[in-house]
Amino acid sequence: MAEKIKLGIIAALLMMNLPVTAQKAGKVFFTTAAGLIDAQGRFADAFKSTVTFNSGVELTMKHNWYGQFVLDYNALKYDQQIGDANSPFLFQNTNSSLLLLGLNGGKNFYFKNPKWFTSLYAGGGYLNIGEPRVTVNNSSHIAIQETVRKSSVFARSGVRLAYITKSKFFQTIYLDASYFSSPATIQGGNVNGFALYFGTRFGTIQ
Repeated sequence: MAEKIKLGIIAALLMMNLPVTAQKAGKVFFTTAAGLIDAQGRFADAFKSTVTFNSGVELTMKHNWYGQFVLDYNALKYDQQIGDANSPFLFQNTNSSLLLLGLNGGKNFYFKNPKWFTSLYAGGGYLNIGEPRVTVNNSSHIAIQETVRKSSVFARSGVRLAYITKSKFFQTIYLDASYFSSPATIQGGNVNGFALYFGTRFGTIQ
């Protein structure tokens, strides 16, 4: 997936030389998408790729710039790698969640056929991730399951390829690839990975 994202970014950079189609400033779009998270590094030892969902609000600005408020909800498969002091067991084959609440800023670059455009963007925001835990009380023979959550910040950059349709609802469909990274440390590794989404952008307010 990493190589595909790199190729997409290179292609987008090359397209900057294409004639620019001006977009109307002040429009508001709603975006929604579904896709996959590909965890990287030691973070990937404990968190496996599963489904992710994305919703946002996008505001167009002058000269094809745009801003976007985005919420990502990621369901991840979790296999604990490092044990806790209060439990002799590792919590395996369970689920966890990763929330990303962020702001992106980017620019749209239109092809000669204005129904197609690509976007480059970067941003960051608030990250919250959960780790399932089992606490065992040997004296009472009771095991308690809980989720320990950690908050931090994250940075993100990505590229989007979009097509403007004739549909009133699916006004724009797009493929979005991005990389995110956070200083938060989970199971011995920083939270980072690639995300690939297929989504739609619809509805405008002027």
